[in-house]
Amino acid sequence: MALAANIVREMKGGWVIVYNEEVIDKLPLPIAGLMSDLDVHTLEKKITAMKIAARKQGVFDLIDPIMTLAFVSILVIPVLKLMTHGLLDESFCGLHFSNRYSIERIHSNDSMSEFKNEVASSGDKA
Repeated sequence: MALAANIVREMKGGWVIVYNEEVIDKLPLPIAGLMSDLDVHTLEKKITAMKIAARKQGVFDLIDPIMTLAFVSILVIPVLKLMTHGLLDESFCGLHFSNRYSIERIHSNDSMSEFKNEVASSGDKA
């Protein structure tokens, strides 16, 4: 994961597929880190190749890996939000917080308030 993040940072935005510390494919998005400067036909071929590469790594056929990652992190999307502190599932008013040791679920308003205070003090937005 760190390798992928570092490559995206080096490209100043983009998509990268990494498996077992090997870069399988990448697509720089040089316009504001969100858009490509490739012509539409070249871009379509590149995105198709990346989706095929993702499927070879085990991504389920019914999931569009690029669109899923591009939109699940947008905090205005209802119900499910991917944040730096974990996965926020608003349908259960809780947070699926994961680290290398545990996966917890915060249910109570007190715990959620503590989480929001922690996020606020760290500079991230909940």
